[in-house]
Amino acid sequence: MDAHRRHVLAMLGAASTLLAGCSDLADEGDQSLEPSDEEANEDSNADDDTDGAAEDDETDEETTPAWLEGGGLPSYASVLPSTDALVDAETTSREYFFTAVDLATIVGTLDDNPGEGTVPDDPLLQNPIAVVSLGIYGLFAFGSSPIAQVQAEAEGESDDAALVYVDGAYALYGAYDLETARSGLEAEGYELQAEAEDGADDFVVFADDASNEVVGVTDDAFVYAFGADQARSLAAVSAIVETNVGSQSPAHESDATLETLLRAGANTGITSCLAGAGESLTDLEPGDQVQEDDVAFDFSPFEGATGIVQGLQLVESESNARVIVTYESETAVDAERLESGLGGEARSFDLETGGSAVLVTAVYGTDPIEE
Repeated sequence: MDAHRRHVLAMLGAASTLLAGCSDLADEGDQSLEPSDEEANEDSNADDDTDGAAEDDETDEETTPAWLEGGGLPSYASVLPSTDALVDAETTSREYFFTAVDLATIVGTLDDNPGEGTVPDDPLLQNPIAVVSLGIYGLFAFGSSPIAQVQAEAEGESDDAALVYVDGAYALYGAYDLETARSGLEAEGYELQAEAEDGADDFVVFADDASNEVVGVTDDAFVYAFGADQARSLAAVSAIVETNVGSQSPAHESDATLETLLRAGANTGITSCLAGAGESLTDLEPGDQVQEDDVAFDFSPFEGATGIVQGLQLVESESNARVIVTYESETAVDAERLESGLGGEARSFDLETGGSAVLVTAVYGTDPIEE
């Protein structure tokens, strides 16, 4: 396992492909960084309608920016368990962290030259690269296990396939034949740990004591975890599959900030999200607050926020970073900290406030890691 970790860290440079040539991200037209012309016209018409109106007639809706209102939830929101589902008797409530990346993007990095593994200092680039590196680490471990063949045989076609990481477990979101997966895992000697009760949507959870692997499968997700603490892996995988089939409530139903971030954030390409479970994020020192499997994230510019969702996409041969940051109140917004801590390697940088939230966008060259 240590060898895998060293290999993943060396492959940080391979993630430059995400910034230089991932054309499938450029096709995601719904994720534009600026309001559409139609939205702009609607805003203009709204202004015209308020001519002569008193200031005290203004509504909260008029002051809510379009980028915070967002749209629908991403499909993978159904595999994000609530904090309560992930907390055991020995664990206290904690910040909620997950990453998501579309499979086409992450698989495309595996065949690239890893280079020297240089990591940018700019969190707008460092964090998306860390998302990919974390995913690559999981795929390496997955590929060395017999469950990889089981997953391949059970997988169907999906338009929104993604790799999601949450609480030490990886969820391959897409489409799966549950019975094919069940029979394949049984044939490989994995032991059934749990399955849906009669009348409920189907899921299964299997484990292997020799490898400490835990695998859960639903019609929408193939979930796996590995490591020394099999009990923790079993709890995480079980929470994910039970959430996906509706036996438990998903995270966004009990966390308004997280729901806002999921709806408003860039939900395709490369995404990382950190929410404070109703509290402000504190002690976010660079590289200290989130270190998953030796891959470090830097959320230090977001100290004092209640949550952030960060994405990176390629649009017309330019790497576009986008972050939405929420705070407890308008007076708590720390624009100066965001401006000083983000975008140091960007060609252009923009910060827009809207009440207690901030939108940060930045544009980079086609290969900023090597610039």
